[in-house]
Amino acid sequence: MEDANGWEDFLFEQIEIIIEASDSGNKEAEYELSGLYYLTNIHDLNKSFYTKSIEYLKTKLNSENPEVRKAALENILDLHFESKLQLKPDLIEALQSQLYDKSFDVRHDAYLDLKDFDLIPNQFQRSLMDKIRIKMSQGYRSLMKPPTNELSKQ
Repeated sequence: MEDANGWEDFLFEQIEIIIEASDSGNKEAEYELSGLYYLTNIHDLNKSFYTKSIEYLKTKLNSENPEVRKAALENILDLHFESKLQLKPDLIEALQSQLYDKSFDVRHDAYLDLKDFDLIPNQFQRSLMDKIRIKMSQGYRSLMKPPTNELSKQ
């Protein structure tokens, strides 16, 4: 958007619609969660849009729906980046709590997202089970080192 000022209320309303529909179990709305990026990754909006959106998404870090929790974390960080707002300690703590989520996918995405912003606590260690899941899961192969072909070295 070239000039997004004045669109803040509309953008926030769209964020709420998508999140609430997903939170209520609407599978079609869950597919729209990835589109939140386009609603939150806009610079030069009023500061109130960023703070209101971050506060709203912070409440969704405790959603029953793991897809909503993942989207909330990712979009909080995107909003933080776009707005240049400083993350408050209670928000950092709420984001870091996702590293201990009951869902492996949420924990894994939280690790990757928080790592990008250097927000992984120093004492944090992934569980052995999570490390095994990453190694064994086809969906997470990109995180592994490329396999070496021992036969080609002979």
